[in-house]
Amino acid sequence: MKRHRRATASLVLLPIAPKGASESRHVTIRGRRQSPRCDPTAIWVTCAHPATRELALTDAAETRRVVLGYFDAWTHNKPDEAFALLADDLVFSGPGATYTRAADFRPGLVAFAGMTRRAAIKQLIVDGAEAAMAYDCELAEPIGTISIASFFRVDKGKIQTYATMFDASKFPKRS
Repeated sequence: MKRHRRATASLVLLPIAPKGASESRHVTIRGRRQSPRCDPTAIWVTCAHPATRELALTDAAETRRVVLGYFDAWTHNKPDEAFALLADDLVFSGPGATYTRAADFRPGLVAFAGMTRRAAIKQLIVDGAEAAMAYDCELAEPIGTISIASFFRVDKGKIQTYATMFDASKFPKRS
């Protein structure tokens, strides 16, 4: 019996630097501290098999484009643009609600986009069709700034699953 080695790909994104941050940050890749010598948002790709390199980069680049497009749209109060990046059968889960259709999620998207004053990504990690984002979001008082972690899966250029987590205790209770 002939054994085939399974080809794998991994992708590591450097954190997005806040304005005014030093460009001499370091990143740890495979346990070794390295200094990036390129754009601080550059993609580092390592593959067990060279044939998977192009596929991993294409999937990750598309995921990154969709997730950042969605983030940019809703944080600039453009819910129609953000909604266009959601799959019709979106599965969303968050502290206050879960949805299995983008149409059901839309009112929450519009409301949250409307109360957002500004948001700043602290870190974005993309691995193929999946992404994790940590960001700070400044909302109208009395809520103020909250830290949010969101997790995405992108398929065919649309966000298929979207889970978000934050401390909802500052939000007014629904009646």
